[in-house]
Amino acid sequence: MVTGSPAGACTSTATSCQLVGLTNGIEQTVTVAASNNGGESPASEPSKAVTAAVILDCTAPTHTFTDVSDDSFARYDIGCIGALGITTGTSATTYSPDDTVTREQMASFMARLYRTITT
Repeated sequence: MVTGSPAGACTSTATSCQLVGLTNGIEQTVTVAASNNGGESPASEPSKAVTAAVILDCTAPTHTFTDVSDDSFARYDIGCIGALGITTGTSATTYSPDDTVTREQMASFMARLYRTITT
């Protein structure tokens, strides 16, 4: 069982439990207790965190890359990371989908993604 304030309780038979109805930007306190046929564990120490919303809608993003065809399996993914600023392409209008990505470029992608979801 997971309890939190002000969300109430969450009970699940799975290995995870989702608290719903939390307000972003408000400090939450959560404690966790487990139970099974042998009984219930003591509750954990309270853990405090501030929830933050990350809203990414990449269901059908568009892009300005002229070298990504409409029938490409990755066109929405490329549009998504372009719209989020995770990639800038190889020029203002090209993505170069068949080029090799270096470790240095991948580090830039990952850092931009991290900044997108943590700010």
